Amino acid sequence: MTAQIIYETLRDFHLADDLADRAARDGFLEWLITLPARNDPHTEALRALNTLSTQRDPNRACSLFVDFLTQAASRPFGGPERKGGSKMRRRILH
Repeated sequence: MTAQIIYETLRDFHLADDLADRAARDGFLEWLITLPARNDPHTEALRALNTLSTQRDPNRACSLFVDFLTQAASRPFGGPERKGGSKMRRRILH
């Protein structure tokens, strides 16, 4: 599901603060889970923020959703990292 659709859905509902927090978090997780596997979440978050930059709603759930996207855009998601393999294990043992 695109960030635009999630944002519009959150905008249509006026929720209490605790429900707005949960709705924004659930919306962000749904957005993240539905990204194609080949897409980088960091890049997609930047793209979503660019799309949503013209729409700012005072709705708490919308602003929290944008905050989650901002956090995802500011920190790249880590990939697998090599630890050194057998060469590193030999160096530690000796």
